[in-house]
Amino acid sequence: MKSNKGTHASAVSFESILPQIDRQTAVLPKQLCVFHIDSRLSRLPSPYKGDMYVMLLLLSGQAEGMIENIRYRAAAPALIFFPPNAFVEQQQCSEDTQAIVSIFSPEFVSGLNMPELDEFSRSVVFQPVLNLSEQQSALLREGLETIYHAVSAKMPCAADFARHQIAALFYHPAMQTLTTGGNKIMRSPLVEQFMNLLREHYITETAVAFYSERLHISEAHLSRIVKQETEMTVLQWINSFRIKHAKQLLRYTRMNMSEIAFDLHFTSAEYFRYFFRRETGMSPMAFRLQSTN
Repeated sequence: MKSNKGTHASAVSFESILPQIDRQTAVLPKQLCVFHIDSRLSRLPSPYKGDMYVMLLLLSGQAEGMIENIRYRAAAPALIFFPPNAFVEQQQCSEDTQAIVSIFSPEFVSGLNMPELDEFSRSVVFQPVLNLSEQQSALLREGLETIYHAVSAKMPCAADFARHQIAALFYHPAMQTLTTGGNKIMRSPLVEQFMNLLREHYITETAVAFYSERLHISEAHLSRIVKQETEMTVLQWINSFRIKHAKQLLRYTRMNMSEIAFDLHFTSAEYFRYFFRRETGMSPMAFRLQSTN
């Protein structure tokens, strides 16, 4: 399944979300957007793997989905956070859902010294939901609403203002609860290291041996620990990442089967079709047609 040709397929870009956002969205092009949503969470592409941070402050209702094949559920008041380059599937939300969403690019905050953001991103891969008290929710809402109004009004230095407001949120006690393990699903360092390697190499490296060698353990030991902690085998994780990326390309691009196979380092379009049908029960073209209807 491995090929030496091609480059990694691109993720959903920051810009690709903007056409789905209405005029009531506060936008700094290629940097930041803030908007209010209700039960129509379809504004956010699903599934997606994006080069962006997504913060969703759930004010009322319930939402659920999956991040890296791990199911999450949230009930208001709560903060849901998705880091860049994580596979996310928004599945459903209740009819009474109200939320404020902030999406920002890594470049937007790259000039800030924010180790808290890096730590927070690592934490939420296994549990993206931070349960909040009403007071914590109100304080976070005030911060996001302040950013929304500053950007909407095109205030002087709005970008710098918004950037530092976001940084301030990560020093909020509500955020520190998660980074110190308050709501975190505990995983062993070995499984976290495996997941980090997988996110980086799943397109080009499909053998269990690659990951076990990088982690300096046997294939059997890696397989046993991953299965024990995640209820999925190493190979199932590899295949699930490839399938999610294939679904993203089928749904959000016009690439043909040969181009997708090349981008995902399959040896041929025929093998890609076989692999996709084996893993999902339908052909790639059937999935594309179903997704666009």
